[in-house]
Amino acid sequence: MSQGVKVAVTGAGGYIASALVKELLVRGYQVNGTVRDPSDNKYSHLSKLVPEAEQSLKLFSADLLQEGSFKDAFEGVKIVFHTASPFQRQVEDPQRDLVDPAVKGTMNVLKQAKESGADRVVLTASVATIIRPSTIDHLFTHEDWNTEATIESAPYPFSKTEAEKAAWKFAKENDLKLTTIHPGLVFGPVNSSRTDATSVKTVKSLLDGTHQDGAPDMVVAISDIRDIVLAHIVASEKEIAINKRYMVTSRKQYSMIDIADVLRKKYPNAKLPVDGVQTHKKQKFDSSLAEKELGVTLTPFESSVLDFAESLIDFGIVKLDQ
Repeated sequence: MSQGVKVAVTGAGGYIASALVKELLVRGYQVNGTVRDPSDNKYSHLSKLVPEAEQSLKLFSADLLQEGSFKDAFEGVKIVFHTASPFQRQVEDPQRDLVDPAVKGTMNVLKQAKESGADRVVLTASVATIIRPSTIDHLFTHEDWNTEATIESAPYPFSKTEAEKAAWKFAKENDLKLTTIHPGLVFGPVNSSRTDATSVKTVKSLLDGTHQDGAPDMVVAISDIRDIVLAHIVASEKEIAINKRYMVTSRKQYSMIDIADVLRKKYPNAKLPVDGVQTHKKQKFDSSLAEKELGVTLTPFESSVLDFAESLIDFGIVKLDQ
């Protein structure tokens, strides 16, 4: 099915998206990738991902908030992978910086996908649209929704939840085949030296000694980039995945100390934190639907952490003292 099929990937320069673009090219897809400015050097790695990129990857300029911006990129595509959405914990204006790009951007993408005749849309959602932080001792599944986030209390989860709700409403009203994939904080090998991904910043700050006096008080669900990419592609190819949500994340949350302890085994001389105040109760997750229907075998937590760290060092993002 994949050989020569034209697909589009929004936000193609991002951490998840660039890995997705790479795998799609390897599988023989023709890929139209959207970025803000194709001439910007920060996207130069995309043309070097694999030899196939030279012939099978085209980059288009697109703006999430500009209606009609995706028209050229979506012309003739069968599948749209919508990965573009801001992931920032600290913003000046949550409505402007998070909610509008997430919700309006998703609507612009879905409307254009429908108008362009795309058969399927796979949306990169988030475990943040599923978790309810105050719910204790609950096994979260794809059937759960975050009903607690507000723009004041949790701007990022709120933005992702509102965007996903809007997507499902549009898909139902317009008979659009939609699938959503729900990762946690994504770890695993990177494809460039870019440092703007939140997960890159997180592990870099642990390895470079930023938190050697105490780990941040936070817990996260971890997803491996390779699992997320596989889930997106298989979901776009299987009829069983139409109109479904798939959580693809670790079976529980991990603290920054948990991550540091794994890193310490391989990098004993790194200035990693050894303790820190930990007040958050760890939530549990069930990704069995993705395992069963999409054939995803979750990568072990330790492998995701160590492979991630190794790639950050290989790309010069992290420099450790010998």
